[in-house]
Amino acid sequence: MANSKLQAFWNHPAGPKTIHFWAPTFKWGLTIANILDSATPPEKLSYPQQSVLACSGLIWARYGTVIIPNIVGRVNLNPIVHFWAPTFKWGLTIANILDSATPPEKLSYPQQSVLACSGLIWARYSTVIIPKNWNLVSVNFAMSVTAMYQLSRKIQHDLSIKNQEVPAEEE
Repeated sequence: MANSKLQAFWNHPAGPKTIHFWAPTFKWGLTIANILDSATPPEKLSYPQQSVLACSGLIWARYGTVIIPNIVGRVNLNPIVHFWAPTFKWGLTIANILDSATPPEKLSYPQQSVLACSGLIWARYSTVIIPKNWNLVSVNFAMSVTAMYQLSRKIQHDLSIKNQEVPAEEE
């Protein structure tokens, strides 16, 4: 009994051997990153990024109900959502570009890592859903690139701080 349920889950059109399973599963990383950032002092958070993440979550919840294969179970093709969900997601990329002026010490490793990986996974996902959505491909690729740029800034900053601390300890 359990084996047949596991096999049905595995072979489902949105099961774990498909991008339709992994893209939304990985998107949970954005939520987890925000939870991890809840301990971050408020002055280190980004208004643009947090605002877009909040609105994007609502729009993507609706988008999940209209794609094929339908993960939620309702078949309802709505071309308006297929346009607005990825269009609004450009806000994440724009927020990351706006955060280029933010000091690197205020950037979040969890959030930027998830944005980078999520962007790559969702870019792939965008090529296998019906209808294929090139706006969604490009926004996710751009989101990944801007997050990788922010990660590189944060890593360079943290390494330079470590290198400055080492000579001070040797004295």
